Amino acid sequence: MAKKSRGRSDLRSINRKLQTYIDFLDKTLYGFELHNVSLNKEHLREAFQKKYKGGTNANRFTYLTDFVEDFIKKAPNLINRSTNRNYSARRIAEYKRVNNMLIEFEAYRGKKMRIDDVNIAIYDEITHYLKANRGYSVNTVGNLVKNLKVFLKKAEELKYNVHQDYKRREFSALKEESISIALN
Repeated sequence: MAKKSRGRSDLRSINRKLQTYIDFLDKTLYGFELHNVSLNKEHLREAFQKKYKGGTNANRFTYLTDFVEDFIKKAPNLINRSTNRNYSARRIAEYKRVNNMLIEFEAYRGKKMRIDDVNIAIYDEITHYLKANRGYSVNTVGNLVKNLKVFLKKAEELKYNVHQDYKRREFSALKEESISIALN
């Protein structure tokens, strides 16, 4: 709280304002604890901006699947930097399939994934879930991981706070040689 000093008569209003910030901080911390949200500077900044500055940029997303959905909607009009062409309908369909897998995983897990929460532990959970519970092949899981890394890289390019584990060697797209025999 503001201390009394010579020549200041507005200490009451300053202290009232500080108390509203303290009360909001207490409620926010309790909410984080209740919803099992990790406590960090970025989450607190986001909460205060929503409360006191009318929210953050309208194009900002908290959850990965929301970000991916928005990216899929915008993809037909975006230029793929690696090919210098628009994203193909086939690529967009693949992104939709990957997003559906992520939504299934969130439903299984019972909690939505924040963009900044995707780390090596989440990677392990996703790969285990898709292989063990859904019965997907190693190459299908690897395709999901490859596209997940694409989405995280896009989020980082757009100045989202992204956990840097996605750049680690262990966070890789799984791959095995498939054997197919063609018969005449």
